[in-house]
Amino acid sequence: MKKIISLRKGTCTYRAAEHLLNNNENFKDYQIIEVNSFNEGISMIKDMSDNKTRILIPDLSDEYSKAVMDSVLARDMDNIFWYDNPPLYLAKNKKAKTMDLCATLHTLKNLVDSNFTFIYQDNTQDSARYCAEGNADTCITNQNGIDSNDLIIVKELKKMKVMWVPFLIQP
Repeated sequence: MKKIISLRKGTCTYRAAEHLLNNNENFKDYQIIEVNSFNEGISMIKDMSDNKTRILIPDLSDEYSKAVMDSVLARDMDNIFWYDNPPLYLAKNKKAKTMDLCATLHTLKNLVDSNFTFIYQDNTQDSARYCAEGNADTCITNQNGIDSNDLIIVKELKKMKVMWVPFLIQP
């Protein structure tokens, strides 16, 4: 079985990976392998060192530019696609008295006011969990993160169309 490495279920990356597998004939026999971070996935694909495995990385992530510059990885140019990101929200912990600390991905911090002190996480689900545990007042997450962690939506954020790029080991 061929593999596509993705952030875990509930993340925007997993949703994009499912879309790729369901809508691209080249990926009909691929299986999703879940990881917690893009860095973990990049290490995994390098350890596998086969040219059939792919890792899916969005162009807006910090890890995208690192992957582009990595001499071991190459973009699968024939299978790049654009996909609407599910809505992202600024959400808060029900017990939060203030809205000072915000858990988010580094690349998403510009979606909200810069008045926050940011605590960076590896994905939107980790951000939601971190907030729910009381380690941050707010977070940027998707509906799955809100529902799974019993958070309150403060506001819906800007909608984004994201370019998703499968990377593979250099042929």
